[in-house]
Amino acid sequence: MPRAPRFDVEPFQPDGGVPPAGFLLLVGGVLATAAFLGFLLAVAVESFYLVVLFPIIAGALLGGAGRGLVRAGRIRSPAVAGTVAAVAGLAMMFLMHYFCYIHDLYNAGLVGAPPINVFQYINLEAHEGVLIGENGANGINLGYVGSYIYFAFETLLAVGFAVGLAYGPAAEPFCRSCNRWKQGRTLAALPHVPQRVAVDAVEVGALLDLLDTGVPIGGGNNNQFLKVFACPQCGGAGTVAAAVEQITMDSRGRGRTKLLGRSVYPGEVLALIEEYSPWRRPPAASEAAPRDVDDRPSELRRDDVRLE
Repeated sequence: MPRAPRFDVEPFQPDGGVPPAGFLLLVGGVLATAAFLGFLLAVAVESFYLVVLFPIIAGALLGGAGRGLVRAGRIRSPAVAGTVAAVAGLAMMFLMHYFCYIHDLYNAGLVGAPPINVFQYINLEAHEGVLIGENGANGINLGYVGSYIYFAFETLLAVGFAVGLAYGPAAEPFCRSCNRWKQGRTLAALPHVPQRVAVDAVEVGALLDLLDTGVPIGGGNNNQFLKVFACPQCGGAGTVAAAVEQITMDSRGRGRTKLLGRSVYPGEVLALIEEYSPWRRPPAASEAAPRDVDDRPSELRRDDVRLE
């Protein structure tokens, strides 16, 4: 079989677009979600509140809402998505204290010396001290300074989860011509290719060489994959993004995807994918037997993907 063609490629960069309507949808949606979650946290504080855990859950829920709104609003700027999510996370934790302040204004125990504003209320909370563990004698009171440190810590947790979840979709490939997100398709597993070699191959235009060394998806302990993102409407008429991704499983069996490398290819590469997938193409007459996908490939070497 002739040597696979190479392509002129470009490093992938997020589109960066921020439609005004999409931005308003994102800001309004995440702030409304932040207000609702802040209220729920305030209710939990008055009844049953798990320190550290509840801010993480609230931050994850806020980030999940932001993730959906980023895609719905077609926000392609990770900086904008991350900034809005961070502001919403800060607002959520502040509103938790604010709703607690509103509730305690009617607390009989505060009559005679009610806090003037929410900031004074937060200071009174710190003076009272955050209690860790069981209520009563067995609990650990963090004290004034420790309580402020904890307030900052739980806010950082909530903001971190919100930003981490909302940020990702804004960096995904987007088709400006059709004003829609490109769809991903996993082409092959790459269990026998060193990670750096796989990334180098994608970055220098050797996608088809890399594909020829792959094995079918599914089965085994494969955790490295070759993927392409193409517009479902434009197809090969537009550009496509090729990526090497790694999927790892945690102790609970949940998968986590890590992007290792991504480049932009001309759309014509799509027409050659079937031809250079060794388990899809028919065997040549000169081949004595079909290729065993479990054998270590020898076609792809680091020298093959060296920048020239």
